[in-house]
Amino acid sequence: MYRFEEELHRAIEAGILPGASVLVSKKGEILHQGVYGSRSLVPQKEPLTPETLFDIASLTKPVATVTLAMLARQEKILSLDTPISRQIPELSEEGKEKITIRHLLKHTSGLPAWRPYFEEVQKDRPDLLGKRESAEIYLTKIAQERLEVPIAYQKIYSDLGFILLGISLQRTLGAPLDRLFRERVAGPLNLSETFFIPNDEPPADRGRFAPTEDSPFRKRILRGEVDDDNAYALGGVAGHAGLFSSTADLHTYLVAIEKGYRGEGGLVSEETVREFVGPKAHWKLGWDTPTPEDSQAGRRFPPNAVGHLGYTGCSFWVNLKEAYHVIFLSNRVHPRAAFSELRPRLHDLICEEFPIQ
Repeated sequence: MYRFEEELHRAIEAGILPGASVLVSKKGEILHQGVYGSRSLVPQKEPLTPETLFDIASLTKPVATVTLAMLARQEKILSLDTPISRQIPELSEEGKEKITIRHLLKHTSGLPAWRPYFEEVQKDRPDLLGKRESAEIYLTKIAQERLEVPIAYQKIYSDLGFILLGISLQRTLGAPLDRLFRERVAGPLNLSETFFIPNDEPPADRGRFAPTEDSPFRKRILRGEVDDDNAYALGGVAGHAGLFSSTADLHTYLVAIEKGYRGEGGLVSEETVREFVGPKAHWKLGWDTPTPEDSQAGRRFPPNAVGHLGYTGCSFWVNLKEAYHVIFLSNRVHPRAAFSELRPRLHDLICEEFPIQ
């Protein structure tokens, strides 16, 4: 047994998380793939299996929203420096008219990180709660927000910015976000296990999904429906959250990004991948980089690595130069969040046992 597996088993026994699915890859080859612990603890305990699907939360941002922006940019449909108010006139006042797609991707729009708009929808328009039509309420609310800092002044990781980005892409490309993802990303890459679940199209088999939290807002354990309450209020499909996936599918996706980075074909061109996440991009567009201290990527990934975290307990980190990635999927919020500083230790051990170089 690898040391990272021993660490993971101890964490599961300590109740830090129910279970996890882990995949390590280098140059397209899977070095390790395994599942550990349980996918469900309540109302009954169920083992985690390779077929388990996870709510990947904010991994939706790079996998769906940013990839669609990459493709639109590549096809010259989208200009990153066009003001967002061109697609969303509601944002033409209060200084927001200068926010561009690039600002939203870089999280430098000045918008607040998060707001519980779902509570306001429930209070003011309960008939629209959980429906796509609530997007108009969200646009009104975001348009009324005061910028926390001047545009392009400081990075503030903002779900609100990515909600806007999702709506903007829908208007630019002329279709709902889930359909755009299905046709332009999941279809070409054969991602059969990666999709949005609209609230009005619940899955026939919820048992395959790892449940998430016992939601105070919805008053039930969530399974096969999006955990994020703002994404739920928006109909289950949003630019910041809503995707479900598996380690196998995310591996396929990351290999495609790595191939694009090296100019070996794939979904996105080398020029586009490098514009968004290449070494010359100081602030990556829609992707995170390891923080200088106490990074969730651990200490073994280089500063120019890219990746993302998801609130539910999911993450991936990628060394594009070496085409090396680690995918970690968990439902650490089930039934209540109890995560520790587990993830950096696991990444360090994985990178020691499966060296990047």
